Amino acid sequence: MILPVIAVIPALIAKQKERGFWTFYVFGLLLWIVAVVVAVAMEDRRRHCPHCVETINSTATVCPHCRRDIESRELVDRAQRELMGPPGFEPGTNGL
Repeated sequence: MILPVIAVIPALIAKQKERGFWTFYVFGLLLWIVAVVVAVAMEDRRRHCPHCVETINSTATVCPHCRRDIESRELVDRAQRELMGPPGFEPGTNGL
């Protein structure tokens, strides 16, 4: 009687990590403890917006919170890192 209720636990964890709620609900019904361990251990598919630092979908190109373009900011940040060189690098020195 309690199994349908506790099967929601791995399903909610999976939903929070942007995985299938119903898939993990059925998984929780069949193998509850294994489903909980898998749901906790799996990788989170979310990331943070570089502008407002809100949690967003990993495939988002525009932040749903601040409505700013995410990819253009990441491209600028990557270009700046490439121009600056590796950490500890000082332009104009021979690196020794």
